[in-house]
Amino acid sequence: MMRITAAMLAMCLVGTTAGFALAGQSDEVAIRGGRTVANTICVACHIVSPRQTIKPLYTEPLPSFEEIANRPGTTAESLHAFIDNAHWKDYALPRRPMPMAMLSDRDKARVIAFILSLKKEEGHARGS
Repeated sequence: MMRITAAMLAMCLVGTTAGFALAGQSDEVAIRGGRTVANTICVACHIVSPRQTIKPLYTEPLPSFEEIANRPGTTAESLHAFIDNAHWKDYALPRRPMPMAMLSDRDKARVIAFILSLKKEEGHARGS
């Protein structure tokens, strides 16, 4: 009986460790996916990466993704709420949601994961 209990405990620990590894890999995949979406759509108005070579088309200065990530109180929830409710600030354009608001929930989550990966940790950004 003791061997069975020890074997079950070992299997649980291995399963838990594997789950953490998959979660980390999943985060990296989400961040890469978010970077791709951001470099396709958001780059038109924002600096999405510190190494961005394309100048945003929008004439009013908008915050970079790194600035957004490092604002106090920036969370996945606050970013999701903002993305769903933000509108163009150019009064010459009709009042419409930002292009991000029209993305799938999966792509929004990926872009949010990318933005949060730019949060500074010990003097450098993780996802830059």
